[in-house]
Amino acid sequence: MQITRRSWLAASCAAASVWAHGPESRGAEPNANPASRIPLIHASDLIHPPWDVDDQIDLACAYALSGLDMRAVIIDFHQKPDDKDPYEPAFHLITQLNWLTGRWVPAAVGPSTKLRTPTDDGLQLPLREQTGIRLLLDQLEKAETPVYISVTGSSRTVTAAFNRKPDLFQKKVRAILLVAGCVYRDKSDTLDTNCRFDANAFVGLMRSGLPIHWFPPGPVRPTSKPSKEQYAEAIRHHAKFITPYGKLLKDLPPLLHSWFVLGFSGNQRGDLIRPLYEKWTGCTWWGLIAKAESGCSSPPALLMAAGRRLVRTEKGWRFLAANLVPPRAEEFGWGLTPVNVTIDDQAHTVWEKAEQSNIQLYTHPPVDGIQADSVYSTAMTEALNALFREELLPEQ
Repeated sequence: MQITRRSWLAASCAAASVWAHGPESRGAEPNANPASRIPLIHASDLIHPPWDVDDQIDLACAYALSGLDMRAVIIDFHQKPDDKDPYEPAFHLITQLNWLTGRWVPAAVGPSTKLRTPTDDGLQLPLREQTGIRLLLDQLEKAETPVYISVTGSSRTVTAAFNRKPDLFQKKVRAILLVAGCVYRDKSDTLDTNCRFDANAFVGLMRSGLPIHWFPPGPVRPTSKPSKEQYAEAIRHHAKFITPYGKLLKDLPPLLHSWFVLGFSGNQRGDLIRPLYEKWTGCTWWGLIAKAESGCSSPPALLMAAGRRLVRTEKGWRFLAANLVPPRAEEFGWGLTPVNVTIDDQAHTVWEKAEQSNIQLYTHPPVDGIQADSVYSTAMTEALNALFREELLPEQ
């Protein structure tokens, strides 16, 4: 049989896809001690072309954190296969990042339809829409230590899986890292995006009794009218910051920079590895991406789960493990506050501080807004850039 360049590339891409999405995860870096790392299952609406690019940033953050052991990625996809919109689950971004980092993290897609009720388990769905649920349950069964589950899109797959095996979740889940909801919302206001994707799923998860670390993306909804006291409290609990791409991706290794540009631009190429090496990205970068920016809300959840703190060092803002924080260092102090939460059937939440609760709300110092030049956004962007430059790719 004659092997042509085209057939070799096709075979290589097929092998890479099987390798990346295989039945078993090898989510630890070479020579790392798996026992010291906390297992993570990451559920994200990672699609291509992107609705927004924060999901790709979240994925890179989860891969980069040495304190977390990535076990699986569940893609939260909200469209039927016959929809005419051009969106696809972004398997290729996971395959490429697996190849770049030397990982083997499996991926699957969750249901495309909303849960019928907060207790729906999705068993009535076609099998192709249950693979994300099955992968999640399989990874929980295999886990030898409790697992973090990060939810950065809708809660659909996680809630359906919980409704199938609540005892397994109670035994194996360390905490749900839930990025959804709003700190303050008038009852008449619209839901935030992640709740709107599947309100029943959000209600079911918030009522599950599981330990939840809650990271509402925004302080208030656009049409809400909080009092001054309510707004002052709200801005201490939102997770969202604005990151300019030019600063976020500055001086990244070329292959990693290309990976980001491929995702951010919605490029439709089907080959996986070759685009990372080609120089096509220059005009796309300078023409479309370098001067743009995006809101991000999920990195604080992942960083806190990994035991990182946001600290200003001699080199600038960095995410440091607690034992590496210098004495008297300037720190953007973040934490979790126990709250009692009531939620109605329309996913409207009301909370109050508590001595103890299964739900803990993200808390940080008052900030001067979420615009790109705010202290919070500036610190997060600078520290994420350093994380990607210094920790994401293994030493060559």
